[in-house]
Amino acid sequence: MAAGTPITAVTEPNGSQPEINSGVRFTWHTVGVTVFCISTALMTRHPAIPSPRTFHTGTKIVAVGIEWGLFFLAYRGILASGLPFSDAMGKFWDSLTEFWRDLKNALLVVVIIYVTTQLLVRIRPFNFTVSAHAKTSLQYLVIVLVVVSVGYTEEVVFRGLLLTQFRLLTRNLSAAVILQAILFSVCHGGNQSITQFLKHGISGCIFAFVAIRRNSLWPAVLAHGLLDFLAFTL
Repeated sequence: MAAGTPITAVTEPNGSQPEINSGVRFTWHTVGVTVFCISTALMTRHPAIPSPRTFHTGTKIVAVGIEWGLFFLAYRGILASGLPFSDAMGKFWDSLTEFWRDLKNALLVVVIIYVTTQLLVRIRPFNFTVSAHAKTSLQYLVIVLVVVSVGYTEEVVFRGLLLTQFRLLTRNLSAAVILQAILFSVCHGGNQSITQFLKHGISGCIFAFVAIRRNSLWPAVLAHGLLDFLAFTL
């Protein structure tokens, strides 16, 4: 494999798991992202807000700022690991045909995660908290900002940096997928119900699967953004 090739996105001709690319190395930015995720869970152990939640525009704008701060840390980590950022993201669409192909994959991911969530909600005594829905024009504008930011930044952080780094540390692709999915769940807060934690973990595994299969983060970015948009509007 050539230097700079993502270790999570290369498949060998015989179908075996890819070898670790010697051009990619461990970076301490990974520790920073991990500490951030754990700290988020520890700082949000307060009782869950009654459902449905109230829509707070200011809170969501602050959350977007935090997302981009975490993205910058992951971005620097990807570069420090010796992996070009364009390789971590995967090939961008050169045509509408490529875009529609990834959009179809993203829609399939949305359906799978939605069905999984509905099944988890029906397992008692698990609880599910409904997200605050946008109602005004300003709130819808904020939601667009949120879903674009979250869909892009979180995929770079968890599937762009952490998946590759955990694959490097464990030398096992399945272990890397599970570890980044656990942190993905943890980062969503310490006051989650078991349902929410499982839902986020399963979602993290599915996002990782489609990123690995497509050798690109873009289908997962689309799916992630669509899911968040539906959660805040429907």
